[in-house]
Amino acid sequence: MAEKNQINLLGQKFAGQGSMWRDAFIYRPGHQTLVVNANAALALDLHPQDTISIEDREGGQPITLIVSGDNLQKKLSLPDGMATAPFTGDLAAKLATVLSPEQFKIAQGLNDPIVLTAHHSPIEITALNPSMAIIISHNDDGGDDGAEIPPGPLDVFLAKASRQNQNYFDLPDPLAMTKDELTIPAAGGRAYRVQAGDYIQIIDGQGRQCTDFLAFSAAALDRGMERFIDSTATRSMIGHAYPQPGMASKFFDQDLTPLVEIVQDTCGRHDTFGHACTARTYHLQGYPDHDNCSDNISHEMAAYDVARRASWPAINFFYNTEIAHGGVIRSDDGWSRPGDYILMRAMTDLVCVSTSCADDLSPINGWNPTDIQIRLYDQSEDFSRQSSFRTSVRSLPVMTRPSPLAPATEPLTRHFTAAKDVWIPAKFNGHGPVEEYWATMDAASIQDLSQLRKFDIAGPDAIAFADYAFPRDISRLDVGRCGYSTLLNHHGGVIDDGILFRLNQNLFRWTGGNEKAGDWLRSLAEDHHYNVVIRETSAHLANMAVQGPKAKSILAPLFLSPETWPNIDELKPFNFTHAQAAHDRSLTAIVSATGYTGQSGFELFCSPDDAPAIWQMILDAGTPHGMLPMGLEGLELCRLEAGLAAAGAEFDSHQTPFVAGLGFTVPLAKKQRDFVGRAACESDQKNPRHQTVAIDVEGQWIPQQGAEIFDGESVVGHITSACLSPKKGHAHGLARVVNSLQNPDVEIGQLDNHMKRLRAHLHLK
Repeated sequence: MAEKNQINLLGQKFAGQGSMWRDAFIYRPGHQTLVVNANAALALDLHPQDTISIEDREGGQPITLIVSGDNLQKKLSLPDGMATAPFTGDLAAKLATVLSPEQFKIAQGLNDPIVLTAHHSPIEITALNPSMAIIISHNDDGGDDGAEIPPGPLDVFLAKASRQNQNYFDLPDPLAMTKDELTIPAAGGRAYRVQAGDYIQIIDGQGRQCTDFLAFSAAALDRGMERFIDSTATRSMIGHAYPQPGMASKFFDQDLTPLVEIVQDTCGRHDTFGHACTARTYHLQGYPDHDNCSDNISHEMAAYDVARRASWPAINFFYNTEIAHGGVIRSDDGWSRPGDYILMRAMTDLVCVSTSCADDLSPINGWNPTDIQIRLYDQSEDFSRQSSFRTSVRSLPVMTRPSPLAPATEPLTRHFTAAKDVWIPAKFNGHGPVEEYWATMDAASIQDLSQLRKFDIAGPDAIAFADYAFPRDISRLDVGRCGYSTLLNHHGGVIDDGILFRLNQNLFRWTGGNEKAGDWLRSLAEDHHYNVVIRETSAHLANMAVQGPKAKSILAPLFLSPETWPNIDELKPFNFTHAQAAHDRSLTAIVSATGYTGQSGFELFCSPDDAPAIWQMILDAGTPHGMLPMGLEGLELCRLEAGLAAAGAEFDSHQTPFVAGLGFTVPLAKKQRDFVGRAACESDQKNPRHQTVAIDVEGQWIPQQGAEIFDGESVVGHITSACLSPKKGHAHGLARVVNSLQNPDVEIGQLDNHMKRLRAHLHLK
């Protein structure tokens, strides 16, 4: 078999998503795991017998490769559904729109380039000769109804054949032209200088490898003073366990002077609570002469006349630690993956020291210390702030990206927060969440909600599948209508809540907050043999909300609808329409009479390219009427005023809707047909152990989420969400309490439950 290509195709166009979706996110030991984003391409160098496996995690789209002709048998028998074509003519022109100029040039330079296309997944190819493969994710020609199916991501797993390299991963490409580069050998250390404004990239090339880091003020060292990163001072200044990209991003020294700023972080699991490992660490385990990071730091800093220490309070990047219940610090296997990195910007001239942790006696380095790579970049580079987001512990990291509305919102605020993998405004300059709240109550506000997830359900069985997957009675949902619903697991737990749109007879769109909803829907479709495709359209749709009593009068003059669809001023709650901007018909949007503020209003879904212009058009028209842009902090005030549930607070996958205060989304009496989680919901409806209710708190102390609620000295529940109500003038929120509670007047234990009790009143049902 060594001389033959191995090409295997598994699955079917609609139903072949079962095992595929489960495997798509698995981190495979011995494989380099990569992602080809929608409408993008990836070029890979291949050596003889290197194998690539390509998986379409969503299904129903073509997988296209360009490979050298000498890597294929002359008479290769391809399975049904896989086509070959030369890289010429119309096909080359089509793919050129997806390939970068460099990739297109590579494809043209391949020896007799051949294009392979399949609609099935996974595909596995083993190279015969040194070559390059270009993997492409691009648009399909359209579904059965002629509509174009948007492309999705492809997962690529590269297994190297060479024994020398099969457990060694290539370093990621530099982020820009490097100013300097150095390697910290396994169990070693290195000191280096960094100029103010320059960038420091610390790379865990092989994964699961800790690296201690210290930065000293160079000016202070020149004066004979040791001023270096102080983790206690840093935590006190930023209010977090460790800095992250965004507002709380700086490490400080003992004089509260910022030394470095975190710009990008692909891992998000680090340690600022302990010291670097010491000789004593290993001596107590029976290894008196073991390499250790504290000695390595002392050795490297001796050249700068820094006195030796037996233990250094370093920052340990990629060390997986947490503060557990009872204040205990514990650690476990390393969290970082091959190629994970930290990117920092020097706030002043620095002397830095980095190590590769020598610990091979515990799981923190995967029992096998490996090299750490340092890259320095010039201050003239402009790197965006990014942090990683993973949909599950096994998934590849996705870096936070600007919202499609960023061109319109960035001039208005610097207060952005990471909402999953999107930077969303938290509040706006010139006013804050309270003013934004009052604008929503009295006039109107406009909000960026592009972090919401959108999943389309299409295919011959779309109606039957949606009716089974959601507790809502889908038979009552007409085209042009949308409805609020929950998405449940088999135990009745709430995976997500959101809006289900019926776009046409065989096409639904679920808009919610949980990125795992698509995986869950795909598994249901495969397990129960529904002929549907579940495709994520989040990246293809920006969305914003216009909420408040003046929302309709502001929006209606700005848009026109086709004759067969209602105008905005004709929309009833939970209806939607297709609209065009009156002054520019090229700006289009789907407008629904929905929202998350408790006020009347609308949500708009549009092309990311059109989003900034639509936002600005609405804000310009609304400002004379008192409209303000509103961030996530103001939105939280509004949703609690309305008593609306939020994921991770009022509901989760362990609680049924009847416990979370969402029982109205499960019409057990009206819908006699089976749906996911029905049996659990029927049981909980009859005898729920808990209920979620509104709570008013005396005074302006805001209870913490999770604070226990007391009836006398008995704990009867806890706070799920709370805030200071601008309208009421005191704290209020939502709470989960035992269903048998009869006394509505309770106390909330603040902090340790002993030093402070807050009086409160529950609105029991």
